[in-house]
Order: sequence, then structure tokens, then C-alpha cells
Amino acid sequence: MPKAKYKADPKTGYYSTKAWDGTFNPDGSKHRVNLRTKKSSIELERMVEALRRQVDEGSHVQPNDYTFLEYDRHWLEVKKSVREVNTRTMYENIIEKHFDPIADMRLCDIRNSHFQMLISLASDQPRTCQQIYITFKQIIRMAVSDCLIAPNMEKMIVTDNFPT
Repeated sequence: MPKAKYKADPKTGYYSTKAWDGTFNPDGSKHRVNLRTKKSSIELERMVEALRRQVDEGSHVQPNDYTFLEYDRHWLEVKKSVREVNTRTMYENIIEKHFDPIADMRLCDIRNSHFQMLISLASDQPRTCQQIYITFKQIIRMAVSDCLIAPNMEKMIVTDNFPT
């Protein structure tokens, strides 16, 4: 008979462990959440595996307080502050004018449908669609590297199949 992976706490009777939730602490270490159950070691193992699956799918992300517009402006200030004036103006135009429909959404709530909506709203302007795509992808990529969005979400949010 296999040995149980987790042991119950003798005082409380709970099986517990810490599991990574797909986010990081400010110091860069992995953020872990407590999981516990009174049922069994196998049940706790199922809970850990379910959390791991959610992290892999990108459906388990710690909410953050950034709105999409706040983070866009932060991205512009940090990443594009040394660009030429016209390039910076182009990015500001895309952020302030074309990202306006989703400006007040939380960054962690952005999905592919929002990206597709922005592209669709500018579908009569192919160059603008390219600029929206480039800007949006760079912003999402930085959000992933800042650990504000799960790593696998970038490919799920920004797709290459958009009308031009």
C-alpha cells in the first residue's frame, strides 16, 4: 500500500500544504497559498493538482489594482520614454484613443475578446490595427514579466489572427 503524501496535523486533523498560485511576491519569490482539507491526503493532492491546472490554464491569477489605462501609461513611461517624439506620440494616441473602450477594466480581467474588439473597431484602418496589435502585445508582455498576469496568458490574450 502506498504511503500517504501528506500527513494530518495531530491537533486539528487537517491535511495541509502550501502550493504556488502562479504569482510572485514583491521580492520575486513564488507566492504560495495554503490548501487544507479534513478529508484525506488524496483529496489534498487533488486540490493541489487542481490549483496547478488552473495556474497552467491561466484561470488562477491574483487580482491586482491596476486598471488597463493605468498600466498602459506606466508601460509608456517606463518602456517608451527614450523613443523619438513621433513614436511616443503614436503610442500615446493608441493608448488614449483606441484603448479607451477598455481603459477602466482591471488589467487581470483583460481577455482575447477585448483585444479582438479593439482591432474590430479600427478594422477600416489597417495601419492602426497593426499599431494596436504591436502596442497591446508589448503591454501584455510587460504585464507578464511584471508578474501581474499569468505567464501563459500572453498567447491566450493576444493572437496573430486579426483582420488587416
